[in-house]
Amino acid sequence: MSKHLKECPFCAAKDACVVGETDWFYVACYTCHADGGGAETKEGAAIKWNTRAGENA
Repeated sequence: MSKHLKECPFCAAKDACVVGETDWFYVACYTCHADGGGAETKEGAAIKWNTRAGENA
């Protein structure tokens, strides 16, 4: 996966990473335990995490 993950929108931590296996992935923040929307690919999960309210994907 080459997509850089933005900092957590809730706590500003930079320790978020993509988690999941095989066919369902999401991004999770290890500091505040927030998570992003799920997707069928790691790249899809990263796009969902990196898209903020008011932004286009």
